[in-house]
Amino acid sequence: SGASDVLDRHRGRIPLFVLSATPQQELERIVRRRGIADTFTAIAGSPPDKSARMGNLIAAHDIEPSTALMVGDGVADMQAAYAHGVGFLGRVPPGALNPFPPDVPTVEDLTGLDLRERV
Repeated sequence: SGASDVLDRHRGRIPLFVLSATPQQELERIVRRRGIADTFTAIAGSPPDKSARMGNLIAAHDIEPSTALMVGDGVADMQAAYAHGVGFLGRVPPGALNPFPPDVPTVEDLTGLDLRERV
């Protein structure tokens, strides 16, 4: 919940990226099928591993890591973000087991999330 609103609110205002363990071609197909490909500055699927892809995105798009935020639902997302000095916000749906350490900020959904404010 809330993802569509977040994307609509920030589209064209800040660079948005998809970073996923899904294979690149399949990920591009999914994003196109959902009609949101033009929302993102880049779409990065596997391979390589998530941390390497994040580093590539940071370098290719001249991103200052301390100004970036990764929203993810897995420990690999958190580890990739922290490895590059990027802020991280975990998404843990209601009733799901929280895989993150207690000091990691989490949300149940993306309703009201403002990506311009670093967590």
